[in-house]
Amino acid sequence: MIKFVVKLGLSKKSIPQKIDLGKGIDLAMTGNPLFTMVTNPTIVEVKAATTALETAANDVSAAGGGTLLTSIMHEKEELFNVAVTGMGRNVDNIAKGDKTIVLSAGMEASKEREPAQVPLAAANLKAVPGLLPGTADLKWKRPKWALLFNVYSSPDPVTPTSWMLKGQTTKSRFTVTELEPLKNHWFRVEPVGTAGTGPLSDPATSAAL
Repeated sequence: MIKFVVKLGLSKKSIPQKIDLGKGIDLAMTGNPLFTMVTNPTIVEVKAATTALETAANDVSAAGGGTLLTSIMHEKEELFNVAVTGMGRNVDNIAKGDKTIVLSAGMEASKEREPAQVPLAAANLKAVPGLLPGTADLKWKRPKWALLFNVYSSPDPVTPTSWMLKGQTTKSRFTVTELEPLKNHWFRVEPVGTAGTGPLSDPATSAAL
């Protein structure tokens, strides 16, 4: 039996295309009895992320550009990517390879080439001080099957309870903010895929300016 999975293609979509996708998902899934119990994210959260991205894009267009507004737009785009990717994972879990169910969520479907597996740990995590005070820039090698990453930080020294979730990203880089300046911090990333959550990466350390 041929199985189908959600095909989002976010890396190839423009911001207007992403906004249209988000609106289509909201329209298709709201009130759809197949998806009444979806969480993390909820349909409401996807709608909010779509609205925020559209508002930020309109602000950039109205102002004719601008570094600050463009930066805000890209921040909203990343939050949209995380929300829609999470919703795609929810739909895959419910559809279990059924193309009709995937399409009923307002998403495209593609044939599953091989069964999804839990991603391995992200490799080569690097951390350097960010350009702004209290920030650090991270980058790592994306493992196969990873759809998004949870990013954690800990002040130095590390304790069993000192790790805190700092954010999520669909990319293989992330800027951690709200760090104590002039202090060393530790970082780890955790891959999440359709088949489950992979192991934490080896830690990396950096000072925040």
